[in-house]
Amino acid sequence: MKYISPLISDARNKLGGTVWSRNSAGVYQRAHVAPTQPRTTSQQANRALFASLASAWGALSQSQIAAWNQLALTVPWTDTLGHTFYPSGFQLYLSCNRNLQALSLSTINSPPPTKPNLPDLGPVTFSANVTYPPGFEIFATFGPAVNVVPYRFLYRATRPLGAGINFIAPYEYRNMPTYIYQTGNVIELQGPYGVFYGLPAVGSVVGVLIALLDTSTGFRGPWYKGRCVVT
Repeated sequence: MKYISPLISDARNKLGGTVWSRNSAGVYQRAHVAPTQPRTTSQQANRALFASLASAWGALSQSQIAAWNQLALTVPWTDTLGHTFYPSGFQLYLSCNRNLQALSLSTINSPPPTKPNLPDLGPVTFSANVTYPPGFEIFATFGPAVNVVPYRFLYRATRPLGAGINFIAPYEYRNMPTYIYQTGNVIELQGPYGVFYGLPAVGSVVGVLIALLDTSTGFRGPWYKGRCVVT
């Protein structure tokens, strides 16, 4: 990157292999670099699902679109900086239906009249162990003994990480199919982890995220986040 003389007041856009722009320090130029387009199997599948939902949105009736837009005005979201904003109807439609797709559930065209109230799981703690015969299980223990039968869980986990890892970046989490069993206030996450990552070593750390999903509307409750040391 090269900063330009203050004699040049402004310059923008691309010329040949050079991009011109400005920031708080003034005008600068840099080499044009084409963004990479990863094409892993999962990324291509996600793009295909997004495209199918975008196409389905275009086929909705005007009354259905108006209903999504109206409901979106009552559903506050929080961005990565902690600021509250309200999504568009299209964004809310995508969010609900992507949640449903994650669990292979049928998508919806019409929104519910209001945002559903999902039960609060209270403080959630996680533990994990390697069992014999070889297998791996993660347990999530939540505060009250909530009846979660009408709902499903979205479940994300990281690869096995070193025991000294304290910060886990968001990109480390991967969606997992849910093989879940509930006993009282404990849920058992079985099966799929080993398919993606294999058996983790004892002493390694796994980051976990779980959230309740209303299967009739696609609305998701808050993510409960934790990390567990494999025993």
